[in-house]
Amino acid sequence: MVRNLMLEDLEKETVFTGQSVIGFADKMIEGKTFTNACGALEIHPDGKPYHTFRTATLLVNGTNLSFRNCIFENTAGSGKTAGQALALYCDGDGLTFENCRLKGFQDTLFVAPLPPKEIQKDGFLGPGQVKPRTPRHVVFRNCYIEGSVDFIFGGAWAEFFDCEFRSLEPGYVFA
Repeated sequence: MVRNLMLEDLEKETVFTGQSVIGFADKMIEGKTFTNACGALEIHPDGKPYHTFRTATLLVNGTNLSFRNCIFENTAGSGKTAGQALALYCDGDGLTFENCRLKGFQDTLFVAPLPPKEIQKDGFLGPGQVKPRTPRHVVFRNCYIEGSVDFIFGGAWAEFFDCEFRSLEPGYVFA
């Protein structure tokens, strides 16, 4: 079950386990940990595989949000055994991440929008599948991002300043 986080949740809690969504605007979120273990090969309650875009530990679809000293992780495991497993799905505009850690394997970070057409049937199942393909802008400063195959991907204008990228196995970093 996906949890829609409210400001009061963020004020009370430090660690969020499972899948969460943040959809508000103009806030700073600091020192939070978001963790989950959901891979694309698992079966969703609707009977279909999760596929990539329903695995996100955190979906951020608000605007002008800043995250500082936060951790985003998906511990589902290697893409060979778990499939894609998003730690962070950015579908908001004006998002900033500073001194954050993103940890996962295949497809750790997705910066929306999705491409115009899916290659395989149900390939875009998830929160953005019917949304317009609106350009987004996301900034990462002094962040650590780890993963394996294509672990940073998407169609946003994403900027990375003084970030460290760590490949856990051979493969492309950006797609």
